[in-house]
Amino acid sequence: MSITKHAVGNMLLVTLAVIITGIPVAGAADESAPDGMQLWKKVQLPEEFRGGFVLPADLTGDGRIELLVSYANFYAAHLRLVAMDLDGNVLWTHGDPSVTGQDFSRLEPMSRGTEPPCRPAITAYDFNKNGRTEVVAEFWNDGAPRLVMLAGATGETLHEISSPFEIDSVREPEGYAPSRPSPQALVARLDGADNPASVVVKYEASGRIPTLAVAYDHQLDKRWEVRGEPDDMGHHARIVDLVGDGRDDIVFGQLAVNSEGERIFHRDFPHHADMIDIFTIDGEKRLLVTICVDGPAYCLDADGESVWEKTQDEVPHGQAGWAGNFIPDRPGLETIIQVSGHYGIFHTFDAEDGEKLAEFEHLSGLKHEDGSRRYPDMPVQVRWREGEDSLWIPIDRKILDGSGGVVACLGELEEQVINDLRPGTTKDKLAVQAVSLVLCGDDREELVLYQPYQGEAVYILTQSDSDGAKRPYEPQENAYNRPAYF
Repeated sequence: MSITKHAVGNMLLVTLAVIITGIPVAGAADESAPDGMQLWKKVQLPEEFRGGFVLPADLTGDGRIELLVSYANFYAAHLRLVAMDLDGNVLWTHGDPSVTGQDFSRLEPMSRGTEPPCRPAITAYDFNKNGRTEVVAEFWNDGAPRLVMLAGATGETLHEISSPFEIDSVREPEGYAPSRPSPQALVARLDGADNPASVVVKYEASGRIPTLAVAYDHQLDKRWEVRGEPDDMGHHARIVDLVGDGRDDIVFGQLAVNSEGERIFHRDFPHHADMIDIFTIDGEKRLLVTICVDGPAYCLDADGESVWEKTQDEVPHGQAGWAGNFIPDRPGLETIIQVSGHYGIFHTFDAEDGEKLAEFEHLSGLKHEDGSRRYPDMPVQVRWREGEDSLWIPIDRKILDGSGGVVACLGELEEQVINDLRPGTTKDKLAVQAVSLVLCGDDREELVLYQPYQGEAVYILTQSDSDGAKRPYEPQENAYNRPAYF
């Protein structure tokens, strides 16, 4: 084997970086050949539909997944919802039949201007415990938004009420200037796992308007509501049993409430939470909370008390954070935080004490040639290898570990994915988005890939060594309580 002077120089630089700082940088880890990917299923979207926010779910109850494809306005309310099978056949639609894609010209400008919409509030689950999936989603309805529950198999309306997210009082309150919202509809077992599930819907707009969350039972009868200050609720609320009573609680960000909507804790963070992840250390619940605008990030216990914190210098804009086994050759868990907002800069920390372990960036670079940023959102945690966690990086179209090493890449599928999904690197031409789910073969997760604004297909990829064997689909939280902008 020959080693060039250039290669020797690189090795020396990496070695010096590790010796001086003690922190591995991308490329410092021993890199084996990345895993390949194989195509398990390609869903060609019907010609009349392009783009769309994708939610996989077993709608028909046959143990196979179908796709819910959402088209939204700027308020992130559905204009139209399309259900289709994995052969691209449309099963049913609900909403405005004239809508066939994410048509930006149809977006109603808000007080801070028009941007491409985020994912609308939607979830799919067997709320009634009758063996059939129901879909809960908010629809625009000519400016009088409605919250509906639809039969997953047929699209039949089972229940329908006025949405709590009214225009004047919630979405555009007087005296406020809301920005692009990121609403959610979350499955919560507020009465425990043995009883019908509830749905919690949440609305906020980047800390610019008062926040609102409302819980409904399996028939859309209201249970409770919680109103908060603008920073009380962040973009990605999470469901977890914090108090240990067998019933779900909700962590909104600096505010957490129990199954009755009563406060568990309330912190005073500098800004709203961009993301929350939940993990366990020695049997104790931990919450990783990353803060928007100028940071920082916190690791909290179940009472909301800090276990460790990162400063605003360390995390100047906590755009996202994940907990898992990202560096498998070391003991314990790690957290990865996207530390610089809409730039793909990632720092990896020991999940137990917050010690910094590594840092890395997008492999394809942070900026375009003209100096504008390459919009990085939204990385997704995936268990691509058995017992190991890693991140799908949308701009790179690769899976990276906690040291920035490449775990897997598209390989021969790269050109095909680019042609069909039509990804970009800007806010209105997003990179390839993903959902990680166990769909076939063994217990490793597959990736469902799509592009919500211009994509012409949905790809489902599995490991190159997977047998791709069919397996009955089990509802997974990565789908029905998915933390994602898109």
